Amino acid sequence: MGNHHEQLLGVNLLQYVQNKMATDQVAWYHMGTTALPTDVGDYQGSFSHLIFKDSSGPISNLFEPAFTVLCAALDREGQQLKDLYRIRLGMVTRTPHRVTHQGHVDDGRPHRTGLFYLIDSDGDTLIYRERRESSQYTVETAVTPKQNTWHSFDGAQFHSSQSPIQHEKRLVCTFNYTVF
Repeated sequence: MGNHHEQLLGVNLLQYVQNKMATDQVAWYHMGTTALPTDVGDYQGSFSHLIFKDSSGPISNLFEPAFTVLCAALDREGQQLKDLYRIRLGMVTRTPHRVTHQGHVDDGRPHRTGLFYLIDSDGDTLIYRERRESSQYTVETAVTPKQNTWHSFDGAQFHSSQSPIQHEKRLVCTFNYTVF
């Protein structure tokens, strides 16, 4: 079961987070695939900015604004953070036709996955019913990238992103974590 919150942050906190994370000052790293090395076909690449990894700790100056988002989301859900595994800022750029990336899970350990959409875009996140790799996934929820929206779900659920075709880019900050 997922949790969905629109208007997660107040106007001032959203502006602070966007001024840090949705600017041309972010150092992006191109990846040949968006989800898995097995992605095939045109337009599979994306851009990534790793913010936190549990084995390294904070590895980006974007940790504070990103962590603020996570805290706000957990407060809204009445949850308390136990372990933080990863925070990753991802960007997929416009493609001439919709591309659905490979279904995947972010981490093999039991966890929650939280998505925070920094800007309005298109190219949904598809969250599947399946908790095992499959040749055919069944969409449980399609989440449209809407600015200041948070969506969290069981990290064991396979999910995938789609490329935007109407907007220049799709920006999402992904959190992998556990709660008490």
